[in-house]
Amino acid sequence: MKYRVVAAIDFGTHGSGFAWAVLPAGAQGPDQRQIDYPDQWDDAPLTYPAPLLRGVVAGRTDLLGTEAPETLEACLLLGAVLLEHEGAAEALAHLEPLEAALDRGWIPNQRPPDHARALIENARLRVKRKR
Repeated sequence: MKYRVVAAIDFGTHGSGFAWAVLPAGAQGPDQRQIDYPDQWDDAPLTYPAPLLRGVVAGRTDLLGTEAPETLEACLLLGAVLLEHEGAAEALAHLEPLEAALDRGWIPNQRPPDHARALIENARLRVKRKR
């Protein structure tokens, strides 16, 4: 079986990081990959990605605007992380702006629109259950 490795390096203005994913042959969707990123080292400031992603969303919003594909992609990632680890209400706040973009035909990072819509619906259901 052949594998591909995708790696990303971010040289930021106040922090840097890297991540990688091994893609099995034939893997097409984002649900078919495991993204690995180191988040534990001596003096590590963060133990999980939401604080960093909040900064990315804020920076992209300020620089590119709320409707820019890069901003919406960052919101999608942050919403997914928050839904997995923290509060559904904050996740929903970041995911809801994606609906209008999805209705216009924008596909975040070539992900199927169903993926983003499923995250949005999941966040809504979790928020309703907490009320």
